[in-house]
Amino acid sequence: MSSYRESVILRLGIENLNETVRDVLSGFDWFFLEKKDRMLRVREKDRFDYYNPLEMEILIEPTHIGTRVEISANNSGYGPVQDEYIKGQVVRFLMALRKKEEETKEHKVMFVAEETDPSLSKELEKLSRLHDMGELTDEEFRKAKEKVLDG
Repeated sequence: MSSYRESVILRLGIENLNETVRDVLSGFDWFFLEKKDRMLRVREKDRFDYYNPLEMEILIEPTHIGTRVEISANNSGYGPVQDEYIKGQVVRFLMALRKKEEETKEHKVMFVAEETDPSLSKELEKLSRLHDMGELTDEEFRKAKEKVLDG
């Protein structure tokens, strides 16, 4: 059996990450085998090898520094070609997640900047809400709050 495992930390809140993972998967030609609270199991439709379809298990767990995404991928084939294919699909998936994470971050910054007549308290509430949702790290929150207060 060929397999590959990788884990990354993303700075999206778990609610946003669940939605982002599903959104990224919709762009891939895969279907869901199993869905649980923080775990998804998917299988490719357009198979690399008809008898050995790629399956991925995606675990999503909140941590104190972000949200951890652990991917375990495998197929029942064996050899360097299958190994490289599996690794390539996992990397492709992770790159798509990172791209979505950056798009979300850019959208978040634009959303805060688009407010036409922000009061100080509204701006601080907005930043606090983003921080609580895990969209801003402690450092990003501190810098943004200083910027708003310095005005």
